[in-house]
Amino acid sequence: MNKASKDQTLFGCGDASETKGHGDDIISLGISTDRTRVATGETGKRPKVFIWDAMTGEVQCQAKLGRVRGVKTIAWSKSGQYVACTALDNDHSVFVLDPNGKKKAKVLA
Repeated sequence: MNKASKDQTLFGCGDASETKGHGDDIISLGISTDRTRVATGETGKRPKVFIWDAMTGEVQCQAKLGRVRGVKTIAWSKSGQYVACTALDNDHSVFVLDPNGKKKAKVLA
C-alpha cells in the first residue's frame, strides 16, 4: 500500500480467464525469511502456488500442484532455496518447490 496516496495493489484478482495471478481464493501465504518474496496458494480443482516479489507484486514463478483441492500451508526454507506446501487432499500430500525457476517453480517432491 502506498501510504501517501493510499493506493493499494491487489495480486491476482479478477476474472480467472483474464488474470495473471490466482483464479480462486487464496488460502495460504508464506513470506521468505529475507522478506523479499511471497508465496501464495489457492483453493480449487487445480490449485497453483505463485512466488512473487514482495515490493513490486511481480510474479517470479508459479507451480501447478495437480488434482488436489487446495494448498493448505506454505513455508519457506531458512535459506530461501525451497518452498514446502501441504495439499488439501485425502493424503495431505507435501510438495517441495524450487522457487528460483524463470517461469515455473519445479516440483521436487
